Amino acid sequence: MTITKEFIPLLTGIDLSTRQLPLLIADSGKAGPTVWITAAIHGDEVTGTAIIQSLFSRFKKKALIAGKVYAVPILNPSGFERISRREAFTDADLNRHFNGRAFGSTPERIAAGILSAVLATKPDYVIDIHTDSINSIPYTLVDVPKTLKNRKTLEKSVTIAQTLGFPWALDTEKSAGYPPEQCFTGRLQTEGVPAITIEIGWPCVIVDDYRRMGVNAIWEVFEALGMVEGEKKLISTIPTDVNTFTERLATQSTGIIAYEVKPGDAVKEGQVLGRVRNVFGEQIEVLPSPVDGRIFSHEDQSVTFPGLALFTLVVSSDFEKVLLNVRDKMA
Repeated sequence: MTITKEFIPLLTGIDLSTRQLPLLIADSGKAGPTVWITAAIHGDEVTGTAIIQSLFSRFKKKALIAGKVYAVPILNPSGFERISRREAFTDADLNRHFNGRAFGSTPERIAAGILSAVLATKPDYVIDIHTDSINSIPYTLVDVPKTLKNRKTLEKSVTIAQTLGFPWALDTEKSAGYPPEQCFTGRLQTEGVPAITIEIGWPCVIVDDYRRMGVNAIWEVFEALGMVEGEKKLISTIPTDVNTFTERLATQSTGIIAYEVKPGDAVKEGQVLGRVRNVFGEQIEVLPSPVDGRIFSHEDQSVTFPGLALFTLVVSSDFEKVLLNVRDKMA
């Protein structure tokens, strides 16, 4: 097995320097799956960077026996250096620009360069690592874009989501609030590449327990794919009932919220998730759960404003009905 370091060129700076992405490649030298692991597309989400570093440290002791792993520890260097979610050139969310035009806006061009580099390797799977809030359980997100051409792509993504072992859910345009094909993993799905997003850890700081958890989960995927020694098997059966994200739950008033549920809690329809009080301590709003479901996360703040989405909630849904609601013609 060989490990090499390369760079993906993106832009030329005002000082004529090449802005580029660091790329790690672990090559077994034998036939097998091609897997990409990426991180820090939001520059303040650093846990994935540490997970990739740890995975490649492990390769030095436990080599790949099949296939190839490509890894980009930082997809958004300009945001990373500012400890900012957004890229520095236009202050845009890079992960909303994967309509990716080579002659479009700066974030579109960056996205197009990333997409081109990934697709050129004909990957079998892509795992993109993010963090949610401090008040979050680790979970996996599977995009279901309207432009998805082949359900087999989605089913393979679900296979990886299940094999990782974290709670997981399907995300649609209705729940995300934007077309999933505008983000990295959603666009890859439309290109026929199975891709999932892991949400693990805290923003801005690496929590070692989450780093280890992420490394072990991804390593089990390598085992299941036969890329490293191990007994883990792919969980390839698509369940009838799956989790789907609901629309984010928002407050309608300005005040201070007291959360009454924790990440990971199962909740019943009508159960109080939080209460908002004004500056005098008077209750002005109660947030009930609209469904029976489970809390994946809530925001890391207690001050709230009208329309501020505070909770990530999932609900059990029928897999086939989700597909029908998103797209009525799929191979």
